[in-house]
Amino acid sequence: MAIRPRFGRSGLVRPIDVMAIAALVLGIWFVADAMGWTGPSVCGSPNTDDKPICDTVTGAIHAESEVPSHESMALARSQGLSSDAWVSAGSAKFAQYFTGDVLASRIGILRQDAEFYGRPEALTDSEGVRNIVVRTIEITADSATVTAQAEGWAISVIPSLWGRPASATASVASTFDWSFHLIRSGGQWLIDRLDGKYAPGNGP
Repeated sequence: MAIRPRFGRSGLVRPIDVMAIAALVLGIWFVADAMGWTGPSVCGSPNTDDKPICDTVTGAIHAESEVPSHESMALARSQGLSSDAWVSAGSAKFAQYFTGDVLASRIGILRQDAEFYGRPEALTDSEGVRNIVVRTIEITADSATVTAQAEGWAISVIPSLWGRPASATASVASTFDWSFHLIRSGGQWLIDRLDGKYAPGNGP
C-alpha cells in the first residue's frame, strides 16, 4: 500500500491545501506589489560596490525630511544657534549627499525657511522617514541609478483655543517613491538628479 505524504502533524496533503497556500502567497505578493513594498531592501546585505550608494541614498532621504524642519529649527535655537548657523549646518549636511543644481536648490530652501527661524510656530511638528526600501541599483562606470521607497511620517501638536495647553495631536504617514541619479566624484557618490513623489494611493 502506498504511503501518502503528511501535511502538518496529522492531516494528509490534499490538492486543496496546496491551492490554498499558493493563493495565500500570491495574495500577499499582489497586495505588497500594489503598495510598492515587494521584497527586502537590496541594501540589506550590499556588496562592496553598492554600500557607498546605499549610504548616500538612505542618508539623502533622511536629510530631505529632517534637515529643513520646525523640529531642527527648535533644536538649533535651544543650542543658541543663529539662523545663519542653522543654514550653514543644514547646507553642510546636504553637501554630504547632493551636488550641482540639486544641492543648490536644497540650500535655497534652507535660506527661505530661515525667514521663519525666529517666529513661534502655530504647530509643534515632529517628522521623519522610516521603512526605507532600496529596490534597484544599476551602476554604469561612474554613474548609478537607484529606485527606492520610504514612509514619511509627521506628528503635529494642535494648539487649544483660549490659551489652554495643547492636548490634541494629528499624525500622518505617506509612502513616497524615489528615483535617483548619482555620480562618483573623488571616490564619493553624490546625487545630481532626483524625483520624489507620493506612491499611488498613498498621498496625504
